Amino acid sequence: MNWQDARTLIQAAIAGNQRVALLFDPERTGLDNHHLSLCTHRVWLDVNPLPSLNLAQAMMVCAFTLRESLISGLGASPSDSNTEPVDYADPTAVAAMLEHWREGLEAIGYLDPANPKKLMPRLQALFARARLHKEEIDLLRGIAKQMLLRK
Repeated sequence: MNWQDARTLIQAAIAGNQRVALLFDPERTGLDNHHLSLCTHRVWLDVNPLPSLNLAQAMMVCAFTLRESLISGLGASPSDSNTEPVDYADPTAVAAMLEHWREGLEAIGYLDPANPKKLMPRLQALFARARLHKEEIDLLRGIAKQMLLRK
């Protein structure tokens, strides 16, 4: 997702009284898989025609443009008082659900623990992009439970 789209998403989340965190990667190494797994969205800054930005410059650009968006209301839909707030699942619940799924997928023989390849990181990225609701976590855990019962 590009930074322009992310700002719109952040603004909508803030308007809905949701919490938002920005995580920046180290310049030399980037984020490790564990930290990436905690992110619901991966965002990039298009710095063309500049060759690159260092971490401090990227943070400054993000902070300044986000502040401008929040002040001016660019891209945000006005909050509708008739709309119920969305109850998104927190990252801990998503991680627990993914662990339940890993166990279930192993139980039905779909995931080989000796050779897991990239299945779980891909599922993790998929569920992070989906911005799961708490009730969806319950549904997915119910499916995992059924997989485990089929052992």
